[in-house]
Amino acid sequence: MSTGAGSEMAIDVDEADMSILDENLELTNELTATLSAKLHRVSTSSALAIKSINPLMVKINRLKVQQKNFQSIFKLVESIKDYAQEISSLDKSMSTFGGLNSVSQITSFCNIVDKYQEIQRDLESKNLNDFEGLRKGLDSSLRDADVTLKFEFINKLKTLSKRLKNNGNKYGKEEDDIIVQLKLMYDFMKRSRAKNMLDTLIKERADYNLSTLRALNLDLPALVKDQTYYYDGDKSQKYFINYSKTLQALSEDSI
Repeated sequence: MSTGAGSEMAIDVDEADMSILDENLELTNELTATLSAKLHRVSTSSALAIKSINPLMVKINRLKVQQKNFQSIFKLVESIKDYAQEISSLDKSMSTFGGLNSVSQITSFCNIVDKYQEIQRDLESKNLNDFEGLRKGLDSSLRDADVTLKFEFINKLKTLSKRLKNNGNKYGKEEDDIIVQLKLMYDFMKRSRAKNMLDTLIKERADYNLSTLRALNLDLPALVKDQTYYYDGDKSQKYFINYSKTLQALSEDSI
C-alpha cells in the first residue's frame, strides 16, 4: 500500500509541474503576442514618422540652400559696399588737390589713379561690372583724372614757354623743375593710362618755336615771280644770317 501511495504522489507532482509549465507557456505566449502588437504599432508609427519627416527634410535642405544663397548675396553686397566706400574716399582725396604744382603732388595724384585702376581690375576679375552705378562712378572718376592730367600738362607747357620768352630762352632751376613734372605726367599717362600725349607736346612746342621765330623779325627775301630768273647767290648773306638765327633758336628748345 505504501508503494502505491508513493507512486500516486509522484504522478501528482509531475502533473503539477506540467500545469505550471502550461501556465508559464500560456503567459509567455500572451506576453509575446502583446509585445509583438506593440512592436507592430511602433513600426507603424516609425513608418508614419519617416513619411512625415521626408517632406520636412526636403524643406530643411531647401532652407539651407536659400540660407547659403542669402549669405553669398550678403557677402556680395558687403563687397560692393566696400568698393563704393573706397571709391568715395579716393574721390575725396582727389578733391583736395588745388593743382599739380610739384613732383610730390603729381606722384600722389597718380597713385590715386593707380588705386582707381586696381578697383577696376578687381571688378572685372570678379565679374562685378554688372553693377552699373558703381562702374559708371569709377569710370567718371578716371575720366576726370585724365582730363586733369592733360589740362595740367598743357598748362605747364604754356607756362614754360612764357617763362622762356620772358628770360631770353634761358633754362633755370624753375624751368628744369617744370620739365621734370612734364616728363612725370607724360610717362604716367603713356604707361598707366595708355594715352600718348606726344601730339599735344609737339603742338605746344611747335607753337612756341613758331612764336620764337616770329620774334626774330627775320628779313625774308622778296618772292620772285619771273620764271626766267637766275639765282646768282645771296650777296647780302641774309640767307645765312637767317638760317643761323633759326638754327640757334630751335637748338635752345631742350624738351
